[in-house]
Amino acid sequence: CPHQAHNMQLCLRELRRRGYRRTGVIMPPDVNERTRGNALGAFLAQQQQQAPADRVAPLFEEEITKPMIAAWLRAERIDSVILTSTPLIHLAWIRVLGYDDPEKLGITVLSRAGDTDHLAGIDEQMHLLGESAAKFVTSLLRHNERGLPDYPRYSLVEGRWIDRPSVRALPTLGDLASTPATATISAAPAATKKKSRPAPRRR
Repeated sequence: CPHQAHNMQLCLRELRRRGYRRTGVIMPPDVNERTRGNALGAFLAQQQQQAPADRVAPLFEEEITKPMIAAWLRAERIDSVILTSTPLIHLAWIRVLGYDDPEKLGITVLSRAGDTDHLAGIDEQMHLLGESAAKFVTSLLRHNERGLPDYPRYSLVEGRWIDRPSVRALPTLGDLASTPATATISAAPAATKKKSRPAPRRR
């Protein structure tokens, strides 16, 4: 199955590399159940590593509406968002709200499936998932293991990041070189030359 925790961490890391600092996630409870809390848990763990003033609350509601997204984007001062369930519907609402510039709001998906090829995000590598499942079944047959196991075993496949114009481009070396240095070196004060006193006259 997809390594949901890794995929969320990868998405957050790639957004941070592009300069985003307040990433939010839109996730209904049923997605959290399907991923066994791994994706949302990874997001919340990352938030705990931030300063309290920089933490972002996820939009975690059963029925998500356009006014709800608008209020959340403003209240949490979101600069990038990770979409999960029904991403194209939520994307359309976000566009209607006036967010169509990746410099102001980066948009990604946790699973690039369906008609989401124009969005940056995570490719869950379904072909590797199929290969992993086939190899696991073959292993069970070779060892004559049948029926449901007492303790299930999982085979996790890490996703990969796919870049698209829905997020900022990575800064280049030229961009970094053109950034003015913040530290300045103050010039040392010039040494003052002492005036010599005239020698006292002899009487």
